[in-house]
Amino acid sequence: MSDTSMREAFIRLRSEFLDICKGRIELLQSQMAVLQSDAGETDRLAALDAMRREAHTIAGSSGTYGYAEVSRSARALEEFCCSVPSGDLERLGDVQLSGLTEAYRSLLSDADRMFADPEIGTVPF
Repeated sequence: MSDTSMREAFIRLRSEFLDICKGRIELLQSQMAVLQSDAGETDRLAALDAMRREAHTIAGSSGTYGYAEVSRSARALEEFCCSVPSGDLERLGDVQLSGLTEAYRSLLSDADRMFADPEIGTVPF
């Protein structure tokens, strides 16, 4: 397979990734809304876990498709989600919540740039 055809195949796959990633970002948004709501602790813990999983997936796949900034900000969000004491949202301090919110907003900002200009990603060929 020539470099040109490999590049074209990569670009097609990256386009599919972008479509899937939009859905993952929407899921993060809905989970963040639950986390910031007055929902019960069980629902908020489930939302936090869903955010962690989605951030983990976005971090890995966006890096694979050449979007290093999105990968870094998704990894930061994942780390904040992991920093919450297991099963104890009551111990989520203002500093942690502020960090979680900032990591979330950073990911949304980086993802918006990625969606607006898919060419900002690097192509390995």
